[in-house]
Amino acid sequence: MRPCRRPGVLFERLADGSGVLVDPVSGSTHALNLSGAVIWELCDGRRDPPAIVRSLQQHFDAPAEDIRAGVDALLAHLAELHVLAGVPPRQPYVGHYGMLGFRVRVETDSAQYLALLNRLNALFRVPEPSENDEPQPIGFYEVVSHDGGALWELTFQGEELAWHESLYKAVTATEFHMCETAIARRQDLVHVHSAALAAPGGSLLLPGTSGIGKTTFALALALRGKDRGLRLLSDDVVFLHPKTLQPECFPRQFHVHEDALPRLEPLGLRFDAEDHIGEHLCSTVLGNWDRTPGPPVRWVVFTQLDPEGEIALEEMPRSEAAVQLMRFSKNLRRFPRGGLTIIPRLAEGAACYRMTRTDDLSAAADTLIELIERG
Repeated sequence: MRPCRRPGVLFERLADGSGVLVDPVSGSTHALNLSGAVIWELCDGRRDPPAIVRSLQQHFDAPAEDIRAGVDALLAHLAELHVLAGVPPRQPYVGHYGMLGFRVRVETDSAQYLALLNRLNALFRVPEPSENDEPQPIGFYEVVSHDGGALWELTFQGEELAWHESLYKAVTATEFHMCETAIARRQDLVHVHSAALAAPGGSLLLPGTSGIGKTTFALALALRGKDRGLRLLSDDVVFLHPKTLQPECFPRQFHVHEDALPRLEPLGLRFDAEDHIGEHLCSTVLGNWDRTPGPPVRWVVFTQLDPEGEIALEEMPRSEAAVQLMRFSKNLRRFPRGGLTIIPRLAEGAACYRMTRTDDLSAAADTLIELIERG
C-alpha cells in the first residue's frame, strides 16, 4: 500500500509547522500536529509506510518503533476520515423527522450523532419521503464533526446556525431548534404553556410556566392513569385547534430534574440507561404514543406545589381561569381580537380548578384521576 492524498482535499500549513485538512465533500476539518502534517505531505502515492517512517526519522529524533506506531495510527485515522485516495468519500448519515406537519432532513458525517438524535427524537422519526407523498415544508440540517468530534458545526437551510464543543450539546441544540422551528410554523394553533392529557371524556390542561414541575406531575398522571384510559399529549407546550379546542399530540423528549426520576419509579416509570440523555428522558419511556389529537378540553387545573401543605382542589371562577389562560398563552395576538373569541370559550366549556399538591405524586395524581372519572 502506498498511501496517497485524495484529490480535492485541502491542506494548509501553519506557521508552527502544524496544519489543517478540509474535506470539501463532507465539510469537515481536521487538525494535524507537526508530525501529522509531515506524514500528510509524504502521502504522495510513491512511498509505502516503511518509506514514510524512514523519511520521518530524518526529521524527528525519536525511536523508530515510536515513529512507526505513530505513522500506522495516523494512516488508519486518515483512512477513517476518507481523505486518502482509494477510500471513497464518506456518504452522510441521514435522518428524517416529522413534527406538527413540518418535515425535517438531517445529514451528518457522524453515525454516533445520528444514533443519539434518533434516540432523542424516536417518536418524531418518519420514513424518507417518496414521490407519491403529499408535499410538506422541509427543513434541512447539516451537522459536521471537526477535529475528531472536538467541535460540531450546525447549519440550517445552508446557513451557519451554531458551533458546539460536545456531541451532547450538538444533538440537543439540533432537537431544540427543529422543535422551535416546527412550532413557529403552526400559528394556526393556539400555543399554551401547559401539559395536556387525554381521557375518554375529554382532555385535561395543566397550565403553568417552566420549572414548576409540570413534566413530573404530567408523567405521574400518565403512569398512574394509563390503565384508566389516560394518555399524555404534551408536557410543556400544548397546541390547541381554535375551533374544536382539541390538543395536538407532541411526543417530545422530557426535560426532567434528576431528583424527579426516583419519585416516578414507584409509579411505574422504567427506562434503560440510553433513555436518559443528560437532562433529557426519551419520550419512548411511555411506550408507543397514540398520536391522534385529544378530545376537546374539559378540565383546566392550575397547580401549585406546597411540600408542607395538604392536597386541596377547589373550583375557580371561569373568568379568572380565562385570564390565567391568556397569561400562559404564547401567540394569542396572532388571532382575531387577541384570542378573546377562543380562550373565554375554552374556559366556559371546561371545569376549572385550583389545586395545591404536595410531594406525594401518587396521592396528587389520584385526586385528579378521581375528578376525571366523576366526569
